[in-house]
Amino acid sequence: MDQESEGVAIGTFNIADVLFHQGEDFIEAEKLARESLRIRTQLYGPDHSKVGLGRQLLAINLKKQGKFGDETK
Repeated sequence: MDQESEGVAIGTFNIADVLFHQGEDFIEAEKLARESLRIRTQLYGPDHSKVGLGRQLLAINLKKQGKFGDETK
């Protein structure tokens, strides 16, 4: 399988999503979410809905880790 394919992007996205929701390994989930986002941005461009889903997963992961947004509110 081509490592820059939608299949790889789906797989990395799904594993990142599971890791995040299980609360087991936010660092690995972040790494996989970034990889999926990179592949999908390359395949579809920055405005595609699949890219938006990847950004959302990455954002909630970063927020959970305290790396994104204002944590004082």
